[in-house]
Amino acid sequence: MKRFFFILAALPVLAWAQSYPNHAVKVIVPWPPGQATDIAARVVAERLQASLGQPFVIENKPGAGGSIGTDAATKSAADGYTLLAASSGPVSIMPSLQKLPYDPLKDLAPISLICRNAYVLVTNANFPARSAREFIAELKASPDKYTFASSGTGATAHLFAELFNHAAGIKARHVPYKGTAPAIPTSSTAR
Repeated sequence: MKRFFFILAALPVLAWAQSYPNHAVKVIVPWPPGQATDIAARVVAERLQASLGQPFVIENKPGAGGSIGTDAATKSAADGYTLLAASSGPVSIMPSLQKLPYDPLKDLAPISLICRNAYVLVTNANFPARSAREFIAELKASPDKYTFASSGTGATAHLFAELFNHAAGIKARHVPYKGTAPAIPTSSTAR
């Protein structure tokens, strides 16, 4: 299950005065518009804006499995006016797999869990399989014929798909995108 957090970019944690926020707050989403993290961030930002009376402005910075936007957030001033709508990939998975220009344990401070979502297996409507069992049989019969899209190398969706490949004994090639939303219109199980 994927979890999304608002994270305050850069420690030290500030003791805010009663007037916070007294100007616009930037919310960096390290994914493109339409991604689950983006949608969740927009819903929460809208409610924070209504409650606190200041704009919460979404800034999408996609790429590299969410690490570009996450890095931008960690390099922002530690003044409470830049938030990161984080997901598990760039803050908990990728740091274990590769060298990144930030350390989520040192550079970020969690604020709140804002939502959870589940993963589902979907294919092009014209794909011959109509069940998971038929899907696995088709991929076993045609190794290396099929691809799967993800929101980026090392992102949660990529790792889930690789785990599924391994558990089911199938082989589908990974095609990374800058986010899930850009992958949907162009990805297909049959290529």
